[in-house]
Amino acid sequence: MDNLWVNDRCLYDFFERKCEVLSLDIFDTLLLRKVKKPNDVFRYVGEQAIKRSLLKYGISATEFKLLRQIAEDRAKRKKFLTFNHKEVTLSEIYHELPENIGNKYQIMKIEIESEKTLTFINPSVFSLIKVYKERHNGKLALLSDMYLSSNEIMDVLSHHEFPIDWIDLLLVSCEHGGDKESGLLFQKLKQSYSMVESECIVHIGDKYTADILGAKNENIGHIHYDVIPSEHHEMFLYERVFKSYDILPEIYSLRKLAVNLDVRVPADKKDWFTLGAGLLGPLLVSFAEWVIDVCLREGKQRVFGLMREGEIISHVINCISRKRDLNIAVKPLYVSRESTVTASYEKIGHAELEEFWDRKNFTVRNLFVTLHLFQEMDTFEEYLDVSLKETNEVLYSRDLCLKQKLYEYILSDSIQQKLDVLISEKRQILFDYLNQEFSGDFSDLITVDIGYRGTIQKSIEKVMKSKSLIPNITHILMIADEKIKYLQFDGLDIRGFIKPEIHHRAVKSAMNISEPLERLMMPECGSVTHYKRIDDTIVVPEMRDNLLAGDSEYSYYIREGVNAYLDLWLSLEARIDIKGTLETTRIIHLGDIIERLIEFPTPIEASKIGELYYEENFGSDTCSQICTQNDIHLISNLGVENFLEVVGFGYYYNGIRWPKAIITRYSPNYLYRKYLEENSTDYYFTLAIFMIKKLMAEKISEIVIYGAGEVGQSIKKIAELYDIKVKYFVDRKQEIWGTYIDGIEVISLEQAKDRLEDKFLIGSVAFITDIKMIIEKVYADSDIKPKIYMLDI
Repeated sequence: MDNLWVNDRCLYDFFERKCEVLSLDIFDTLLLRKVKKPNDVFRYVGEQAIKRSLLKYGISATEFKLLRQIAEDRAKRKKFLTFNHKEVTLSEIYHELPENIGNKYQIMKIEIESEKTLTFINPSVFSLIKVYKERHNGKLALLSDMYLSSNEIMDVLSHHEFPIDWIDLLLVSCEHGGDKESGLLFQKLKQSYSMVESECIVHIGDKYTADILGAKNENIGHIHYDVIPSEHHEMFLYERVFKSYDILPEIYSLRKLAVNLDVRVPADKKDWFTLGAGLLGPLLVSFAEWVIDVCLREGKQRVFGLMREGEIISHVINCISRKRDLNIAVKPLYVSRESTVTASYEKIGHAELEEFWDRKNFTVRNLFVTLHLFQEMDTFEEYLDVSLKETNEVLYSRDLCLKQKLYEYILSDSIQQKLDVLISEKRQILFDYLNQEFSGDFSDLITVDIGYRGTIQKSIEKVMKSKSLIPNITHILMIADEKIKYLQFDGLDIRGFIKPEIHHRAVKSAMNISEPLERLMMPECGSVTHYKRIDDTIVVPEMRDNLLAGDSEYSYYIREGVNAYLDLWLSLEARIDIKGTLETTRIIHLGDIIERLIEFPTPIEASKIGELYYEENFGSDTCSQICTQNDIHLISNLGVENFLEVVGFGYYYNGIRWPKAIITRYSPNYLYRKYLEENSTDYYFTLAIFMIKKLMAEKISEIVIYGAGEVGQSIKKIAELYDIKVKYFVDRKQEIWGTYIDGIEVISLEQAKDRLEDKFLIGSVAFITDIKMIIEKVYADSDIKPKIYMLDI
């Protein structure tokens, strides 16, 4: 963990620069937050104030957040009118709050404490500082545009056990009457190190205007640490659009940092790393912590991961257990539906045969091989490659279809005797394998699996009971179908992490379309087919050749991503605080991650995962691509609306496995627009959608956005979703003219006039009328009459 910085795409080349003074921004650079947006801290403060009866009854946490924001705005306006700058202290902000809301000065103390509770040291940046201080003995300065005082910030850093003696200088805007963007803090920085050339000072920060342009204007070296504010990966943007609330805000920074640690990953494998670090890692680590909680609460000391998906689950549980010095042994258990289901049968009758007929792409040959009826295959030689589902339509004789003949043959006394022997042999060798792996002790152990209905778990318990054993095994499923309640009623201790009563939609999505998640978790080994004895003492699992080996290289980089997130999680003392929130609400959010992947995949996910292959059924040797060209041809012929109507009656219509991925591959913006319009609770975002639709109604296909800030950039994304081209950003800040934001050039208003641009959309929610007047004034002496569109605030 000491060298995380070498994998950080923002920091890996730091020591290629000459640096005598390292300057760091604090919040979202040195300190990361357990909330998604900085002002979410205010809601948390409100919640804590309510718990301590410091807010008047009836004032909600959300109302307090709004009051706190208004108070800060008013304090800044007053400061500007008096001192011509907007740098205020926390006490000045709280002075503006109404007296009648409660004990506001006690609430202010809660806010200071909350900055400790809701932050943690960025382990990647810390690893860089450690090397810089210990090997190079360099100077460290901290700069912050913040209302907290230097003493309060030092208190926060001390709380996180940051070595205070490493800090040579701390400059806070509220104590100096100027910020980084104005250049004042950077000027103070240079004055403090007047013997050091400006180029030998390197500043690292997250905000482009304040940290990068502010440093650049003072000829100070700079690194844009845009891990938190950026949208490097669509995954996080899609999550924001998919739900009307923030998904897992407490680990948002951690997930984005993990995704950022991909410097050594080949360019064509980074998308797989991202899926491991940003999606699968948080899911598996949270599930593993839950399993470990069960172990600690109930005294379980052995965990067995059911292969194959259980392999990566076991890996994560084992890493956490070893890091925390827990006495929990974690091992793989090589079982599968194919290797256990026959052993669980009492007989193979009508009901059991129907289970074979339910399997997809299962042939007559597969049936006879599974039942070990090798010699009997000759009787049906010409039918061996017929799918069981088609046997109803194939005549065997004048009055008998092939399915009827197969049933008649398999249910005959002679074949039933052979099958009884097969069941007995399968049951005995499976029991011997389990007895060997469990060391003869079937009590106080846990099995873990991805899910869903507990078929393998039921088979294991049946085999145990057939030997007159009553096992004390807890079976835990990451995703559990509601039908496990029948197994629970029959006496199985089987539990679900994400289950229907917590997140019905996630469970339904994962079960109906299981391939995407299962393929992300799949190791590079084949499935267990059966067991064999060595020297009559040891039982070993026999594995089928990996049918998916041709596209299995991706799994290495997914695992590297999972490990990146896991390492960060384990490096943080704050992880216990985060883990403590993983109750029902957080499990819902983990379900949201799964549901979003399946129902609203990004174009990259739809393409990359959709190209993978999956095994059709246990016991068969057939594998197919998740998304096929036939699927694309179908949607091309039907159109998206008709396609949705058709697949709405079943996920497997015409062999379609992942309908939403097909839609995304065919029309990348269709689902994005749909969820954006349905779920946006952001008032300004909604106004922007209405404005873009107005432009569409007026047949406008190109636009210039005035304002290159956050609002303007959001409008740009929405415009592109509706196929409206953004030609330029216009902005008043001269220092960003000639730069590019998301591939769009930033120019001045005069340049826009020279280039004959005549359609402007104001990307701002403040001073809209003033901006309109500025545009009209610049164009006053021109023959061009600009058309100006504004958000209808």
